[in-house]
Amino acid sequence: MQSSNYQENLFSTTNTKFAAVLLLFGFRLNHPSQPLEWSLEYPSKEAYIKSRKDPKIKPVEKVAWNFSYCPTRPADIFRDFNSKDSEQKLEQVLDKWVTDPKAKLEIKAAHSANVVQCCREVLEAREYLMSILKLVPRLAKPIVVFGKGTRFAKFGGNASKETQITHLDNL
Repeated sequence: MQSSNYQENLFSTTNTKFAAVLLLFGFRLNHPSQPLEWSLEYPSKEAYIKSRKDPKIKPVEKVAWNFSYCPTRPADIFRDFNSKDSEQKLEQVLDKWVTDPKAKLEIKAAHSANVVQCCREVLEAREYLMSILKLVPRLAKPIVVFGKGTRFAKFGGNASKETQITHLDNL
């Protein structure tokens, strides 16, 4: 019997700002197979059918960014991404380990420069993500219609009426 070292670890997020931060930390979009999934979601079969007659009824557009395996834990990054006390933590560490006021100021200046560089890099990463979004044609976005419980129908934006009816009848 042979064994395989194959291991597929994917991580997805619908938070584009967090996706840009993940790129900064070395995560890579799941290229070339599926770096993102952009779907048009309707809460019910009835809402979808009404939208076909009334163009004012719009679906919720949902983009999930798919990342390949990275040794850094996304949960750790997400915790810090949502924290509000990083400045306070930095002050505590400096107070504990640095006694010279001039050295503290130099460390804070270097830290600020690093933060500014990271901000620029995150904005560049977000621009990159937006450029990918612009490449996706509307008809390439699957339509997702939710039914009762965990049931849902999913079909292509250019699916025939017969295909749409077949999927919707299964809800």
